[in-house]
Amino acid sequence: MNYRKNFRLLGFVLLIESFFLIFPIITALVFHEEFLPFLITLCITLFVGLVLNATPVKTQTLQAKDGFFIVTFSWLVMALFGAIPFVLSSHGIPSYIDAFFETVSGFTTTGITILSDPSTLSKGCLFWRALTQWMGGMGVLVLMLAIVPLANDNSMHVVRAEMAGPSIDKIVPRTRDMAIWMYCIYIGLTVMELTCLMISGVPFFDALLHTFTTAATGGFSTHAESVAFFQNPATQWVFTVFMFLFGVNFNVFFLLILRKITKALKNEELWVYIGLVLASSFFIAFNVLSRYDNFSDSIRESTFQVGSVMTTTGFSVTDSGAWPVFIRMLLLFLMIFGACAGSTGGAVKLSRLIILIKYVISSFCQFAHPREVIAVKQDSKKLSNEVIRGTAVFVITYFLLIIIGAFFIAFEGYDFEYSLTVSISAIGDNGIGFGDVVSTGYVGGFSVFNKLFISFLMLAGRLEVFPVVVLLLPATYRRK
Repeated sequence: MNYRKNFRLLGFVLLIESFFLIFPIITALVFHEEFLPFLITLCITLFVGLVLNATPVKTQTLQAKDGFFIVTFSWLVMALFGAIPFVLSSHGIPSYIDAFFETVSGFTTTGITILSDPSTLSKGCLFWRALTQWMGGMGVLVLMLAIVPLANDNSMHVVRAEMAGPSIDKIVPRTRDMAIWMYCIYIGLTVMELTCLMISGVPFFDALLHTFTTAATGGFSTHAESVAFFQNPATQWVFTVFMFLFGVNFNVFFLLILRKITKALKNEELWVYIGLVLASSFFIAFNVLSRYDNFSDSIRESTFQVGSVMTTTGFSVTDSGAWPVFIRMLLLFLMIFGACAGSTGGAVKLSRLIILIKYVISSFCQFAHPREVIAVKQDSKKLSNEVIRGTAVFVITYFLLIIIGAFFIAFEGYDFEYSLTVSISAIGDNGIGFGDVVSTGYVGGFSVFNKLFISFLMLAGRLEVFPVVVLLLPATYRRK
């Protein structure tokens, strides 16, 4: 493992984080609040970043395990430093463990919170809290690759370790160009949503922060009531549309920009995604119609909740925990499998579900016709055994972590539904569930151990399990 190069890249990640700390300082100054907590954090982060970035490097070569190391420790280090301003602020989060938990939830775009009422935070802390989610949405390492020119083979190890999905394809020849295009699309959609929210009547500050957290499919809100605070149907539809858009594979947007519409529309996962959203929304709307005055309100809130759960955003406009059990089971299914690979959403991803279903069908067909060679295809391309095996290993590990997480949470005396919901929500980076965690993602009251363990689940879920688990194996550090 190339530790010198890894530490140097970690230093550059901290330099990027120190740059983003300028914005909450500006926010604090605009609202005449204390800015020293952010300035002190900026100075500490900048100093450590410069020291690490000055590490002499003997070789530029990076292996796959280096990509896992850089990704995992980058997110961990960002959370460790990003928690500092919450602790230093007089209107922040006094406990460093709580602040670390909140910051991990932010950078991993989970949205689970230890705050029963986020509005008690200062405007600067609220801004930084939302900005951590926006930074984590596309991935700060993808941003780094857009800035720092690495060797193309080396950079793909980092992209594959951080980006979501069973496989990452190069949509342009150079990885750096791919990273630039991804961020251009991300920023473009962010600006579009901010404009639409302001047109719908949301004040600029609320619109900006909710745009950050929608773009990241993170779900942090500035209000305890979440999006239900905005009693405006037009605003809810804006959130619904953009939650859906940020759940789409960014490769599709890139193909549309290149006017390769036919190729973009051949994406199987996209059609499964659209079909599930529409079918689930209408099914739920008709089944809860008696709870509303008209179908318009029913379809609006049903579509919102489906979009929020499926894209793992975690916003809420109603207590879906009070809906019938079979509807909650449907939402749980959507919560587990999520949206598209290559989006800012979390969870298992629909592409993996499609691959597993096709593999199961082909296996049964193989039993019936042993001599026949049956290939598993996606988007008319034959999938390699490596991709299928990786998908199966991911899903098995994912569900094992859910079970382990639920056991640890239940050990503290929480009931079955709550324990399972929090575990699924944490590793799926969802921030919403059923029972006491349904509306706002509030999970206060955990012990220090469980806060740290849930932080681990959030990090493992955001990094697609493999980087974190691989680094826990002693074999990773053996020299070949």
